[in-house]
Amino acid sequence: MKKSTKAVLFSVLVFPGTGHFLVEEFQRGFLWLSAAGILLFIYCRYAWNTAQKIVSNVDINAGLDINQLMAQANATTAQSSNGWMTLVGWLLVVIWIVAAVDVYRLAK
Repeated sequence: MKKSTKAVLFSVLVFPGTGHFLVEEFQRGFLWLSAAGILLFIYCRYAWNTAQKIVSNVDINAGLDINQLMAQANATTAQSSNGWMTLVGWLLVVIWIVAAVDVYRLAK
């Protein structure tokens, strides 16, 4: 397998920036890895906080009813609908794609 193909596959399938380490572009790899890692951390933290809000409002003593859980999830996400998280998600996708294109360009 060619080095460029392997680097792109690492960057796409593992995490942005990992393919850069295969082509010995450590600074660029760390930059892409850090950018994607920070965005992923922000996204996961928001998802965790939203899940905690949902769980804290569910009445466990009444039994776990899927309809009650879905209603609570819809109410919580409607209240805290955040355009910033949509932006963070799209930025993460863009970084993932641009990092793959960058490592392909470097490995050629």
